[in-house]
Amino acid sequence: MNDQDVGASNGTDGTPVEGPPPPPDFENDPVWKAYREDTGPLRERFEDVQEEIKRGGWSARCPLCRNSNRFFITRDFGIERCPAGHDQEAIASATQPRDPGEDDGAAQPPATVTNGAKKTPPKEPLSVPVEEFFAGCGKTIEYIVERYLPKESLLLIGGAPKHCKTWFAGFIAGEAMNAGHNVLFVEKEGSKETLKERLEPFLRPGAKGSLFVSHRKPFMLDNPNSVLWLIAEVKLRKAAVLVLDPLHYFHSHSRQPGDVPFEVISAIQQIISATGCAVVVLHHTRKPPTSSGRTPKNGAEEPGSASSDIVGSYAWAAAADNIVIVTKVKPEDRRPGEVRFFVTNTDTRNGEELPRQLVVVKPGPHGAEDSITFDDALSGVEEALEKLLQRIPVKPDAAMMPAEVITVDDLRKLSGLRKLVVTAAVKLGESQGRILRKSGKNGGVYRPEDRGPTVSGFSSRSGTAGPSKPFQTDFPSENDGPDRHGP
Repeated sequence: MNDQDVGASNGTDGTPVEGPPPPPDFENDPVWKAYREDTGPLRERFEDVQEEIKRGGWSARCPLCRNSNRFFITRDFGIERCPAGHDQEAIASATQPRDPGEDDGAAQPPATVTNGAKKTPPKEPLSVPVEEFFAGCGKTIEYIVERYLPKESLLLIGGAPKHCKTWFAGFIAGEAMNAGHNVLFVEKEGSKETLKERLEPFLRPGAKGSLFVSHRKPFMLDNPNSVLWLIAEVKLRKAAVLVLDPLHYFHSHSRQPGDVPFEVISAIQQIISATGCAVVVLHHTRKPPTSSGRTPKNGAEEPGSASSDIVGSYAWAAAADNIVIVTKVKPEDRRPGEVRFFVTNTDTRNGEELPRQLVVVKPGPHGAEDSITFDDALSGVEEALEKLLQRIPVKPDAAMMPAEVITVDDLRKLSGLRKLVVTAAVKLGESQGRILRKSGKNGGVYRPEDRGPTVSGFSSRSGTAGPSKPFQTDFPSENDGPDRHGP
């Protein structure tokens, strides 16, 4: 059978199957080239093999049927039942490849067969000497968006539904364009007008890069052929950043709730390898229970999130280069004409995690540098520190007695403040040298001297091209805090 055009082949009923047209240089494109190269061996083994671009595999005539029944071969060479019910085992047995001169009754060594199709090792080596590998590495990690998005990386933005994840993704896209990179934003949730609202504050007139939007198009990460479409689109737009929002709509949920299909993460890595782009994935976190075990009411403040709150967290923590958790502010902290939320960099491969920060967005087509600001997330923390200092014992010049310290847990009970605020306040006091810590069984915190409460307002650090670096501390979640002897 003659080779067909990769862009249009015949289906099982003889009708044309539409698929994405190959790139002009598809013979040099590794993904399309691998697909075409796999067709050859299949045609040597099966009868009347046709490339099924739309489904991402092949079809062939069943060797056990006397009529024209056909069966489907998946991209990973799995064989589906034909209409007459012949399964993979029966079809593979009837078409078992033989080496030249081999007795037809002899079985082929299992190591040469995978999912019913014979696999041959690649001709080119899949490894290089370490010197050659090092020679191809840069001297330092290159960032598309400083702190958040390295080149050829995976950034996971996690958060509960309607917690401003797309606003933050819009910021990432805007900063990438300002740095001269093209961005492909694939949105599968919400209206066009909603997406427009999330993107336009970050589109500056002088941006060197371009933004391309795909709204509710049928891209799927667990469909091999759809992944090819997505790779082709990234290359067509010469995009250095691909945003997928939200992950929930990019796979078929064929597993248990919370499980992440391996092929989804594998597809993302395939996209990065084939295009050299960085991928930003927006994903939901689990709904945290309240003290009564019920889901929080709509509009109530969510506790501080951690990477473990992300659905399928184990797999994503291993795969992502950076994880950012987005949480909305309390209703009383909202401001008219502003969108306010917190961002926390909970996991990273590169350097230390970033402390929690308050993000303020001014909606509308501003395109100005002040359309988004990042502040140290210290709202109420410095005030809390002043309140806590009044309850923390002062260390005298003489040797300290156990009664002259107080545990962080007791501080929280006495002050009535939330665990997250007390922990952050103690960390701030330690960074300023105003609080010291005694370790051991009877340990706790104390003041080096009685400075007394001071008047100190909110320390704001506004940024225009991203967050400024605040003091180094961590902001744990409400449910992932310290023991009673320390934050």
